[in-house]
Amino acid sequence: MIETREQWLLGGIAALRLIFRDAGHAIPLNVRVTCGWPSKSALARKKQRIGECWADTMSEDKHFEIFVSPSLSEPLRVLDTLAHELVHASVGLAAKHGKLFKQCAVSIGLEGKMTSTLPGPIMRVFISQFEKENGPYPAGAMLRSM
Repeated sequence: MIETREQWLLGGIAALRLIFRDAGHAIPLNVRVTCGWPSKSALARKKQRIGECWADTMSEDKHFEIFVSPSLSEPLRVLDTLAHELVHASVGLAAKHGKLFKQCAVSIGLEGKMTSTLPGPIMRVFISQFEKENGPYPAGAMLRSM
């Protein structure tokens, strides 16, 4: 039984590796994921981020560091946010939300505006199956007042 957010998210990465592979992309092996609030620079923006991917150059041991906001609790939003951040790690942060990012994101089943992607039909099926196999996200949403 999965007891922590991090265990559930790590299972999500393992499952998403297959989706990326089948779409012709690869999630780097040097990826970590956890829950955490967005950086201070993100808080200054009008829209609060629900995920962040930090470059491997920012980590002493050269890992991409992915943060999923603890304000999320719905498996659909948690996994589609994780997938979005993994696209950043896969194509490189220099790609931002441009053509290379979009090509990868769409190929794994994300759609909509690239700065705030949503799961398309294929990604929704994947997430539903993941939840059936791994159980619901093991945490409620944390509320944050600013």
